[in-house]
Amino acid sequence: MLVYADRNPSIESHSIIAMNDAVSFSSVISNGVFSIGTLGGFLGIYDTNDLIYFQNLNSKIIGVTDIDDFFVCASESGELVAFKDELYWSMSLDSGIEFLGKSEETLILFDGAGYLNRINKKGNLIDKIKIGELSKVSFSKDGKLIAISLTNGTLIILDNLGNILQNSSPPNDDIETISNLEFRSDEILIVTRDSLGMALDERPENRIECWHKSEGCIHTSDLSSRVSVLLPTEDGAIAGCIDGSVIRLIVGKKEIENLLNFDYSISRITEWQGDLLVSSWFQVFRTKKDAEIFWSFEHSGLVTNILDLENGFVVIIGESPAGNNPSPLVIIDPNGEVLDLEPNNLEFTRNEYSRELSGILSDEEITKADAPPSFVSDTSVLIEELSEEIESNSNPEELESDILEKLVSSASEINLPPIADAGDDRTVSADEDGNAIVLLDGSRSYDPDGHIKKWEWQDSNSRVISETSQLNVKLPLGTHPFKLTVTDNKGASTTALVTIRISP
Repeated sequence: MLVYADRNPSIESHSIIAMNDAVSFSSVISNGVFSIGTLGGFLGIYDTNDLIYFQNLNSKIIGVTDIDDFFVCASESGELVAFKDELYWSMSLDSGIEFLGKSEETLILFDGAGYLNRINKKGNLIDKIKIGELSKVSFSKDGKLIAISLTNGTLIILDNLGNILQNSSPPNDDIETISNLEFRSDEILIVTRDSLGMALDERPENRIECWHKSEGCIHTSDLSSRVSVLLPTEDGAIAGCIDGSVIRLIVGKKEIENLLNFDYSISRITEWQGDLLVSSWFQVFRTKKDAEIFWSFEHSGLVTNILDLENGFVVIIGESPAGNNPSPLVIIDPNGEVLDLEPNNLEFTRNEYSRELSGILSDEEITKADAPPSFVSDTSVLIEELSEEIESNSNPEELESDILEKLVSSASEINLPPIADAGDDRTVSADEDGNAIVLLDGSRSYDPDGHIKKWEWQDSNSRVISETSQLNVKLPLGTHPFKLTVTDNKGASTTALVTIRISP
């Protein structure tokens, strides 16, 4: 089924928390308590609606966790701070921090130089293990297993002491990336891989795998689309794809069940009281697993995360379109009253500007434009009206009608621009020659109402270095900015920037 957001009932928000900066990290800490980190270094700890603690660090917040009775926060620049009512301890990693997690009473940090750092709750380094250039990290529920994907497509499963249990490298004649890593409750790891198809053979471009810590890969299924988000289940996983489909996998069965089809890429799936909360573009939907839609809720930004606070409320986090103010945090009660709202009468609109000045059709004008044409049975009346029209073609009302017709025509030709995604800024360690090979990945870019026709990568000298979605570049020591421009099939284009720092 194809879902249209403005044709479903909606619900009201419980509360709204304004933000002064874009959110870079969010997580649930305990029942009703959640953390928000921003690109500018603001850390907020909230108890549902109330800000109960905040901290300002010097750079982008990449992780927050709790250990014993205090919190630990990590920033991209390498700051690690432990606090509650006051600062307990702090430390710094010279190569920055890319990921923060915990296993029992040990903090697990991955730095920009490709090392796994184990740190005790007093802030002392236990050991440091070389892993490689990190792409994604996932922890099992008890924290005793760690899954890592490297930028070259290698999958590694470790125990919480850093011992490697499984190591799976991609084929030498192809380029692969790992788009998702998620552990089920039984410690089975669900992995989605994407091949760039550099080798002409029968290997699938997209597939989903199930891994056991000692037995290795125990299941593989081919996919028709790239997976953007995973929700592990007791018998497999539910996956959201960039083509807007939601699919279900059961371990041991090759068949993939298609549950839902949305207009846009799926960004998040969360289970709620036996149902699913699915985010796509600006909307969050509550749906049964058999495709029945209960309601949809429109956020002011592109939805990036859904946090279940485990106290009856959910936090919806969004990313504002370029040039807009940071999107607020919206708290909803998924069991709240369902409202049968008219289309375009939802709580948020995607652009907050005056309807009078924007040129957008009013609800009345849209109704008129959508109405079927009326016919006059008396031809003499018709001729008389045409004569009057010819004689008064400068009448302001007639001009307004002409403008309305042009606006209606233009509205049907609106093209939403593509979304450019050049990946996250990274710090990479150089080899013995002082160079590093880095994958620039723009494959997460997409077009909401068409498809991307052209990619264009430019270096700091505005020189075009590639017209593919991904490329490997060899970089010397220093900081290297790159610009990605994507163009859709109707000619609209958007740019994104990424900075790669090569450290000694």
